[in-house]
Amino acid sequence: MSVVSLVLLVPLIVLSVGIPSASAKPAQVGLVSFTGNSTTSLTLSWPKVSGATYYEIFRSVHESMAYSSIVKKSTGTTATVTGLTPGKTYCFQVRARAGSSIGARSSHTCKPTIRAIGPISGAAYSVMTFNACSTNCSGWSTRHSAALEAIKSRQPDVIATQEADEWTTPPPGYAEAQYMHAKRLFYKTSRFALAPYTSGPNSGFVQMSPGRYAVWAQLVDRDSAKEIIFVDAHTSYANADYELRGQEVQNLIDHMDQINSGGLPIVYAGDYNSNKHRGTYDEAAGFGTQDTVGRTFARAGYYDAYDLARTLKRPNWNSFSGLTTTPTIGKTWGDHVDHVYIKPATANVWRWMNAGLYSGSRYQAPVPSDHRPVQVTLYIN
Repeated sequence: MSVVSLVLLVPLIVLSVGIPSASAKPAQVGLVSFTGNSTTSLTLSWPKVSGATYYEIFRSVHESMAYSSIVKKSTGTTATVTGLTPGKTYCFQVRARAGSSIGARSSHTCKPTIRAIGPISGAAYSVMTFNACSTNCSGWSTRHSAALEAIKSRQPDVIATQEADEWTTPPPGYAEAQYMHAKRLFYKTSRFALAPYTSGPNSGFVQMSPGRYAVWAQLVDRDSAKEIIFVDAHTSYANADYELRGQEVQNLIDHMDQINSGGLPIVYAGDYNSNKHRGTYDEAAGFGTQDTVGRTFARAGYYDAYDLARTLKRPNWNSFSGLTTTPTIGKTWGDHVDHVYIKPATANVWRWMNAGLYSGSRYQAPVPSDHRPVQVTLYIN
């Protein structure tokens, strides 16, 4: 190569080095979850996107994210959106930015603010609902040990179990308050006792429909003497049975109102085979068109503890996940079929959690059931 050629190449090399490169487009933001809740705010969390300099939070009052707008920017991976209306449902998306480069929005996630918060009074109670699938799922002898490990770790005060016909011995430290048709209601003996049998029964069962039952027990706090009724229900499971599920819940509420002549607080726990994604989401009602369980409870003044909780842990890990260590993720709502319903005026729900034992992004093996226990911590007035 001639000297002239080398001289001509030099400025070209210098020019190519001096051209600035555009910022790489950030990846789409991953799963967005709600971690905190109040009557006028919602707190969101999401995984970090490599290279992002900040994030934009979009809000809409529509599940479709129609008419969404940016309501907040954050350099971190959490944000609290304030100035919201009590009991109103809001939907969010998050996207990452790196300079002028914009990533794709996350999947949308929706949740109502807390409609009302009762006072914090006295002791907190921890209530777990858990479909054990002891007969219909294989390997109960192995899974039973895993179920006991979860209970030992989480230490609920009351355990409402369904499909627990083979769970014949209460967990250590617990007693069985009532059993009927595979529902077993356990309580921690150091915390509760069955209420005295005086003017009426202190436990029993309710037939919700032919072959479908709920059990209940009136328990008394050993320290404060506060009396609370706990209900353990399992509604019909087929998707087409949504009208029947609504009637079962109405029958249950009607019977419990007759039993509860003293007007004690009632906690309804169980596998209700329903959630807000059943049918088409009805924005005006705040329920899916086929979520007859949620609608029926709401008419009676009861709401899901998931929507009343101040803090949430793994809210998008669905309570039904199959016999696998891989969680099933509900991106929009958290599609739980296991619920605890309570009147907002009756309780201050401190925490809702998917109480399955986990390590990193997977459940521990062996899993105890095809469901994961749902556990709520609440103060009852």
